This record gives sequence, C-alpha cells and structure tokens, in this order.
Amino acid sequence: MSNIDVAVKSVAAGGESMEEHAHESERGNIKHTTVDVSEKTVYSKILPHTLEAGDPHYIGDIYDDNLHSISQEWETNIASSLYLAYIKSVSTAWPHLRYLADFMEISTTPIKWKFLRANEAERRERIQRTNVVILDFPSSGSPIRKNFTSATLHNAPNIDLAKTTTRLIVVEDLSRRVIEILGSKFDIDPTFFRGHIDDYSWYNIRDRWMDPPSLKASIGQQNWTRLRFVRPRYFRTSQSFRKAQEESTHFNVFRRPDEDQNQWKFMDGESIIALTRTRASIWIDNTGNENFGAIGVILVDLTVQEGFPLWRAYRNWASVPSMRGLTQSPVGPPRISLFEDLIHWSLQYPWFPHYNNQNASSQSTLVFFQPMLYIACAEWLIMCEYIKTRLVIDVSLKRLHSWRRLIPLYRDMFTETMGDAILFASRAGITSGSSGMDNRALPCGCSRTDFGDTNADLENILRQMTELQSRTDRLTSVVTATIAMEDARRGLRESGNVRRLTWLAFVFIPLSFLTGLFSMQSDITTLSLTFAWYFAAAVPVTALTLTIALNMSRSRGKEGNVKGTKK
Repeated sequence: MSNIDVAVKSVAAGGESMEEHAHESERGNIKHTTVDVSEKTVYSKILPHTLEAGDPHYIGDIYDDNLHSISQEWETNIASSLYLAYIKSVSTAWPHLRYLADFMEISTTPIKWKFLRANEAERRERIQRTNVVILDFPSSGSPIRKNFTSATLHNAPNIDLAKTTTRLIVVEDLSRRVIEILGSKFDIDPTFFRGHIDDYSWYNIRDRWMDPPSLKASIGQQNWTRLRFVRPRYFRTSQSFRKAQEESTHFNVFRRPDEDQNQWKFMDGESIIALTRTRASIWIDNTGNENFGAIGVILVDLTVQEGFPLWRAYRNWASVPSMRGLTQSPVGPPRISLFEDLIHWSLQYPWFPHYNNQNASSQSTLVFFQPMLYIACAEWLIMCEYIKTRLVIDVSLKRLHSWRRLIPLYRDMFTETMGDAILFASRAGITSGSSGMDNRALPCGCSRTDFGDTNADLENILRQMTELQSRTDRLTSVVTATIAMEDARRGLRESGNVRRLTWLAFVFIPLSFLTGLFSMQSDITTLSLTFAWYFAAAVPVTALTLTIALNMSRSRGKEGNVKGTKK
C-alpha cells in the first residue's frame, strides 16, 4: 500500500474513513459543497475579531504553559492521522506549529470554534473540503489538467505520479484532508502550511496565532515561499459588501474583505471598495526520482463571488494575436477567481516566444513560479492605480492618514515578499537568464536576472509605492497647512466679532449705569422728569465714554507702528 493510500484511508471524520465518505458521495448520499445549515449555524457567519465575535483569547493566549481546557473539545484521535501526529510531535520544539495542529483538527481558524462546536454538518464539510487541480506537463505534448474534489481525491491511482517531466498541484483553500494527504505524501515542511493559514498585519501581545518572523539564513534553506499582495474589489451597495463578508466566513483559511473607507459619495454613490490581503504559497521539489522530474504545490486563497474585481481586474498580458490566420476567438483568463486564473496562465505558459529558448530544466521550474508572480505584479499595479485615484479625487486629512498607514504596510509586504522569493528562487534554481537585461540591482535587493521580464515590473511597483508614500506625506503637509490657515482666518473673523461686541459694550454700559442710578426713584409721579434728566445725562456720558475709547485705540495703534518701525 502506498503512502497516499495510508494517508487517504487514515484521515477520519466522525469515525468515518475518507474512502467510505467518498463512496457515499458518489452514491449521492452526501453533498460536499453545500451544507444543510440549521438555526444554530447562523453564529458561524460571524467574522472573527469583531464585536459580535467577542474576545478571541477565549481559546487561551500565547503564554499558557499548558493547553487550554477548551482545546480538549476539538482533540482528534491522531493515531489515524500520520501528518497531524507528526506536527504535534514537533510542536514542542517549534511552538508556532501547534496552531497549525489546532487548525487541522477544526479545519479552520480555532477562533471560530465556539460558533462551530454545535454544528456537526458544517464541521464535517470543512474537514472534507477539497478543490485541487493537478497539471501535468509532459516532456512533449500539451499539458493535462485533472480536477479533484472530496469525492475523487481518495482514488490513489489517480494521484500517484506518472512519469511526467513536471507536475503542478494547485490547491484552493485548505482543509485537514488536503493537508494530511499532501503533507504525508510529499513530506512537506509544516511551516509551509502554517505560513498560509492566516494573514495579519499586526499582532496583539497575547495572540496565540502570532507567527514569529524567520531569519533570512533560515529562509534561504527552505524550499517554499509565499507571495503577498492586495486585491481590491468593487461592490455596488453596502448590502453587497456585507454579503461578501458573510461569504468569507465560509473560508477555512482566514481571509476577509475590509472596507477601505475612502468612498467619495459625489462620484461613487453607494458603492464600496474593499481590500483583501492575499497570499499564494509555493512549494517546489525539483530533486527528481525515477517516477517524476520536478513537482510543485501552490496554495491560493478563495475568491468571494459577490461584487466585481476593481476595473474588471488586470490586463491580459499575453500578446494580441495577428488578424491573419485567426480562426476562432482567443480565450483569456476567466477572472472569476485567483484559482482559475492561476490554472489558465499555467496552462498557457510560456506566453512569449523568447521563453522557448530556455532549457527544459529552467522551463519546468519557472512554470511553478512565473504565473503566480505575474498575477501578483498585475494585482499590485491595479492597487497602485487605485491609490492614485483616491489621492487625486478627494484629499482630506482623515483619508490621508489612512493611506499614510496603509502604503508603508503595503510597501513592506512587497519588499519582504520579494526578498524571501529571491532566496527561494536561488535555492530552487529559478532564474530566467533572459538576455538584454543589465545586472543593475533593483531597490528590493535582487538582481535583474533573478526574475527575468518581471524585474522591470517589480522595480516599477516599488518605485510607484515609494512615490505614493512621498506624495501622501506632501499632501498631508499641504492639507495641514491649509487647515491651519483656515483656522487663522476663522480666528480673525471671531476677533472682529469680539471687537463689535466691545463697541456695543462701550455704548450700553454707561446707559445701564444711568438706568440703574435713576431707577432708585420711589415716586412714580415724577417719572416724566426722570426721562428728561436721563437723556440729558446719558448722551454726554456716552459720548465721553466713546471719545475715551477711541483715543485709547488710536494711542495703542501709534505705539504699535512705532515699535514696528524700530524693528
């Protein structure tokens, strides 16, 4: 029995083997993509790290020496799960892997456990979830695509490797089943899966899910890497955006669209742009053996189907065919999901004629890396254009502060990703060696021969991000100065109002004084005489008061002019 047979038959869900579960599916007794959600599962639609979700540290924090008592609720019999047992055994020396073990036992982020514990149907669907495509690239002929779901992945002969030059396995989302099969079959480093299951821009000091940064020396020894980028998506209404957020709660890997809060009501109306931090993890084994040459595994995120890619997604980078000899309409990338786009570009590789001049070894490894790298670069360029649009349309201090926080974060994501990818490419032997490129170092630290034609795009993306960051800082200074000038004008206007009130006080204070003085009259029959005396006294007293005030104002003005002349 092969390793894959052991892995497939050993991963159990509620006491039922995967193979039995798959046969039940083939008979139509089990649905794999749709779960009959009862009233209790409505709580599983709550997004983690929101007010509705409550304190995420109910599963314990990173400083707990012993496992939290709640973790006993999701404990699995690891005797039948070889790879999960292996991860738990090494987690004593590599503590950050314990979170991967928890993920496998729940088959999603452990923070969601309290919303799933009462819903056995949804838990089983998450554990069984499989969407895998295997692409075989024979030494001659066209590539071959094979689709695998939870109903077909159990079939060992179909997944056993044939004698092909290159094999690429593309996985959308992750589940216990997929991690168990791939990890045990190819002896994959568990940090490959651990680095993919979440994506946080920062961590709280108590977070159990904190993934410590790796040393560059350590990264240079691993045979996997990840590409991080941001995908903007357009939603016509706020209701559509909320549907997308609800849709993201069904992902096993924790990803969610976040509203960027930069809408301009005058032009955008009720529409919303949401940004999703995205990861693609790439693992390569090009050591080769008697059965196959090189093999690669790429993990990609699910894509919400609600809404639209911003500006209908990136441009098709393939060359437009000539009108001569064109017999049928060409097919472009589907743009319905990152998963399908990656498969399309991998099957179309190489896209440009000069790629055919590369040796077979270089092409076999480049097909693992170049399609995903091109997609990541295209998404970063779309993101840069979107930031430019927002900085031109509506510049307010609130929005500028938002971009001042996000742009450095995106720039760090990009430079960190490319720095790690360079070390990975060097170890995996991924170099294009394209001619006509000088060896001038790029700002991200790689030489122009590392990634071939994409080097110019990488340099362009980094240059745009640097310029956008500088532009945001300059605009912030200008807006701040403008606000200060407006505050000064408002202060002058308020000073003028105070001056007018002061003149009114000069008029009414003596009148009020005389009114009080003459009001001490006790005999009302003499009131007519009081009026005569009142005006006879009020007019000269008021005139005298105004004269004194004017003289004082003029004398202060002259003193100010003299002081200004002396200076």
